[in-house]
Amino acid sequence: MNCYNAEKYLDEAIQSVLKQKYQNWEIIFWDNASTDTSATIVKSYLDKRIKYFKGTNNVVVSKARNYALEKCSAEFIAFLDCDDVWLPDKLAQQIPLFEDTNIGLVFSNSIFFKNDGYQRKNYRYLKPVEGNSFHSLLKRYYLDIETVVIRKSVLEKNDLKFHDNLDYTSDAHLFIKVAYFSKTAYSPHILAKWRIHENQQSYLYYEGFLKEFKYMLDDIEKIIDIKDKVNLNAITKARITVSLKMTYFYWGKENSAKARNILKLIPSWDYRCFIIFNLTYLVPFKIIQSIVNIIR
Repeated sequence: MNCYNAEKYLDEAIQSVLKQKYQNWEIIFWDNASTDTSATIVKSYLDKRIKYFKGTNNVVVSKARNYALEKCSAEFIAFLDCDDVWLPDKLAQQIPLFEDTNIGLVFSNSIFFKNDGYQRKNYRYLKPVEGNSFHSLLKRYYLDIETVVIRKSVLEKNDLKFHDNLDYTSDAHLFIKVAYFSKTAYSPHILAKWRIHENQQSYLYYEGFLKEFKYMLDDIEKIIDIKDKVNLNAITKARITVSLKMTYFYWGKENSAKARNILKLIPSWDYRCFIIFNLTYLVPFKIIQSIVNIIR
């Protein structure tokens, strides 16, 4: 559990771990130099399985997660931010899936929710790919950190950790690498809940995510053998997909010139690039979006 000034929801998060049907767990609680009552709250729990650590300075979340990873000694590592919650069956459903020694990462379905009662199931229409999921995660990233459990030996064997320079994609960066070195397994049950905050600016997150994803792909490419044309080709396709998504993003923000500049950077155009490039001169994105919604 990584914490920074999380007093508002911290009790709920800790309680969701205490209520797990699978009880062979410990909490590595990393306090990222909080200035509120978070420390008092976590220390009020007298359960010896809760291990409290505090950093001297506030650092980016990826670095804080790495500090916590250094304290982990268990065979499996799960993640829970202090404003999210696990459902009681989470660990009981996921840990047995690691009986297959080829499995390095297990994830599940989840719910996105707001304090006003709104909630939405994550995988409503999409059935996520499991097993050899490296390519599918490059094409469309679909993992939520609050559902993920990782086999620690995969991290140790391949010297994997969260990337300190990434703010939006540090989770994706690590989990896609784990999926490259091992197989994944999926539990279709809803086992966690991710809280949507009213003050979140999702468009800023989305823009930051896309920009970092391009950098992330360059880094992931370094672990792939130069002779591995299949996986290198998957990286190239992922770069084109991200560029197209950035094009749609800026086009939707009525910045057609910037959208076209993104397209110009794509090394090899296909029919989509040609069509979109010309449409940005002729049609506002909102009209295209309306047509797509009608077709759906």
